[in-house]
Amino acid sequence: MRAKSQKHAEYEIVGAILYQFKFGEIFEKLGPKEDSVAYERVTKAARKLRDEFDRKREKLRKYLPEDHVDYLGKGEKI
Repeated sequence: MRAKSQKHAEYEIVGAILYQFKFGEIFEKLGPKEDSVAYERVTKAARKLRDEFDRKREKLRKYLPEDHVDYLGKGEKI
């Protein structure tokens, strides 16, 4: 689908980051399981970013074109 607005493009980019990015390499480099303190830091950071991206994506949902599968009309709930 062609991006119908900048907000639509942002929504798709944030979704790609959330669902296609592989965190395995980052965990291996920054927080291997053998180092429990570093592992906890990386886990908390990844969780925080995931939550921020989820909120950002939800805010962008109202700007999607009406024919988008994730579009919600006024007053609709997830």
